[in-house]
Amino acid sequence: MKLPKKIKIGGFIYKIVVLDNLVRVTGSEEADGLITPNRSIIHIVKKESEQFMGQAFLHEVMHGIDMAYNGDVLDEPTIERISQGLYQVLKDNKLDF
Repeated sequence: MKLPKKIKIGGFIYKIVVLDNLVRVTGSEEADGLITPNRSIIHIVKKESEQFMGQAFLHEVMHGIDMAYNGDVLDEPTIERISQGLYQVLKDNKLDF
């Protein structure tokens, strides 16, 4: 999956930033992605696996959708399941962007 440079979620345009790690942003190496709504940025950790980056990107997009339309009500496991399933559907059906 080729990551876009920007994406519009709920009327806001988010800049996509790929970093080697998120330690500066989160203070931890454990995160693979982060959405920062008040700055309109989605950070994604650069990985060897295109699949891994694509799933992390969709995960953060799902957080953005949840915040924009639901008020941040979906828990982390639900976001993870939906983003992984969506990634697989896109790839299996050759719906790449």
